[in-house]
Amino acid sequence: MLIETYDLDTWQVQVFDSIDDLDQSLWDSTLAFHHPFRSHAFMQVVEACFHDRDYRYLVARRPGSAQVAGMLFVTQQDLDLMAEAPAWLRRGVGPLRRLVPRIGMLRVAMLGCFETAGQHWWVAPEHDQDELFALLVTSAERALPRARVHVVRDLDRENASHAAFDGLLHRRGFRHCHNYPLALIHLHGLDWAGHYARLKANSRKILKKALSSFEASGYRVLHHEGEVPGLERLYELYVCTHRHATEYQREQLPLAFLQRLQGSDQAVFSVLLDPNDRAVAFVLSGVGERVINPFLFGRDYAVDLPVNAYYVLHIDLLRRFASPATERVDLGITNYFVKQNLGSQLSGSGLYLKLKNPVLNRILGPHVAEMFDIKQPSQRRVFRAAAQSEAEPAGPA
Repeated sequence: MLIETYDLDTWQVQVFDSIDDLDQSLWDSTLAFHHPFRSHAFMQVVEACFHDRDYRYLVARRPGSAQVAGMLFVTQQDLDLMAEAPAWLRRGVGPLRRLVPRIGMLRVAMLGCFETAGQHWWVAPEHDQDELFALLVTSAERALPRARVHVVRDLDRENASHAAFDGLLHRRGFRHCHNYPLALIHLHGLDWAGHYARLKANSRKILKKALSSFEASGYRVLHHEGEVPGLERLYELYVCTHRHATEYQREQLPLAFLQRLQGSDQAVFSVLLDPNDRAVAFVLSGVGERVINPFLFGRDYAVDLPVNAYYVLHIDLLRRFASPATERVDLGITNYFVKQNLGSQLSGSGLYLKLKNPVLNRILGPHVAEMFDIKQPSQRRVFRAAAQSEAEPAGPA
């Protein structure tokens, strides 16, 4: 529902608390940038599975105009600072929480949510990008006044269209740090065979070996676009992989998240079956006309598989679903060495943090930003020299 309206200079900003309040076709073709897992339908699943968050969708227009000039999406939730703390500290805080339940909790407002990545704002090309971005960020702070920390994320300093935002955010008290970059394969309409042919020799050798082992193994891959048999088994594989994560571990997704996605228009479950037809690994992907997003990977770590499940599942996914309309494959964050063997390029993703208290922000802001700064992985050359210039990225992520 519409919860607030701000009249700011020559603009009006409306604040809604659910994706259902926004037109689906408008959202999907603008702020979602045709990404299947930033779509209107995907956000309905996120809202249904994570009730403990506050969702705010900001829409900017000229007063009296029906035409939307800009949009921004932000969420607020409580983060448990003790989740990654040493065991002795968690044990000490436990009894205190019986008296002070919120001790060690921090209320954070950030662009997007943990299940989405890439650009979480949109400005119509006929309007001033800097002006609307500043307006929307200011309105987002106002819309979530109880947040102790505000986070603007997924800005790439090397992206010319984002460059001016850096100075704007610093003037508003935000401090920059590096986030995990996105691993993106820029297909620009190539199918798997065309993409494979432009990879450098070492990557082709690694992937060819993985496919040869798979073809000799008796294993097979099935892609489910409708109801998924044995979904509970796939969830077990996801939980197993989630517990083994070392680079980055986000909040564990509930089974309901997978249940709601199965059978949706853009969700595909690609399952690796052993010779006894037991699921041993899977990838859950969002498959849209322009973007393919392998979103979740799960495998049985108790079994020594004779095939490289990660490579085999991703290659088979692209063989099946990449089309002349496919612009890119969003492989997400972490595991960059493996993803670069598949031909991904790293897209920088900056974080900007601001403490609500201006005094604390001035004193502690630089130190907090330094704490959250992620060491950037190196970008290896992934293509043959002759193909490198043809693979340059284009457009927002």
